[in-house]
Amino acid sequence: MFFRCLKRNIIFFIVPFFIVIGPNLYAEDIGVIGLITGTIGGTYIQIGENISQLAKQNNIQVNVYPSNGSLENIAAVFERDDVQMALVQSDVLGYLRESQNKKLEKIEENIKMMFPLYNEEIHLLARKEITSIYDLNNKHVGVGGRGSGTNLTGDLLFEVTNVWPRKKYYLEGVSALRALENNQIDAFIYVSGYPVELLQNVDASRFHLVPLGEAVLSEYYLSSEIPAGTYSWQEGVVKTVAVKAVLMSSGFKGKYCNVARQLANVIYSNMEWLYVHGHYKWHEVNLYYDLNKWDRYECVAATYDEK
Repeated sequence: MFFRCLKRNIIFFIVPFFIVIGPNLYAEDIGVIGLITGTIGGTYIQIGENISQLAKQNNIQVNVYPSNGSLENIAAVFERDDVQMALVQSDVLGYLRESQNKKLEKIEENIKMMFPLYNEEIHLLARKEITSIYDLNNKHVGVGGRGSGTNLTGDLLFEVTNVWPRKKYYLEGVSALRALENNQIDAFIYVSGYPVELLQNVDASRFHLVPLGEAVLSEYYLSSEIPAGTYSWQEGVVKTVAVKAVLMSSGFKGKYCNVARQLANVIYSNMEWLYVHGHYKWHEVNLYYDLNKWDRYECVAATYDEK
């Protein structure tokens, strides 16, 4: 029941790409690795750039691409010849398994996890008079670009809490913030690991982060918090919930398998470098996290066996 909005969006966005599973499933022509990430200013693209910088130091070229979010990323891994890896939200991956849609199940069978990464906090930025998610009933709310991970998470949040905005606006982060500042919407949802570059300069006299500590959410999400001082304008700790970010690929064979194994070894062996030079979220990464029994990409699994 809770997944019907998610199912409608995923089928709308992904299935048209996959009358047949993408042509590059067994791509041999791998000179570089393409990594599709997220929106400009978000954590995904910064994490991707960190991976690219580290890879370059080890003679591996990783091209980083922006996107509208998790659904586009899954589609790109199968459809685009220049993309072999993606960053996605764990709740999107989990939904594919629960979809009971044959085309989506076929996609899910070919999705492989390279590494689990970090928690992605759900940021709910709103006008000061909005103090809980229930205050969003009959309000105008930004829910991310259509088909984005934020969009799917927002739909699930509203259904689980039985909150029904007057209108949902499919706006990416920068557009959503601008709409909030211009009084066109009352709040917007943004799913990204803190600290988020987009939210560094917010007018604290008008807006704040709304806590998401409702018990009903714990059934679907990890409990988390945004520490005091994460943003200069933020007052105190903000309780929230989170999804897990995942670095994924597909069942590529041949040359790509070797390149993926090399990159996995570089990431695994250089976490200290990422702690120092990368995004703050690298400090939260547990490469051994058990992500609901998702299959590891066999070319990367050897990295764990050798360590």
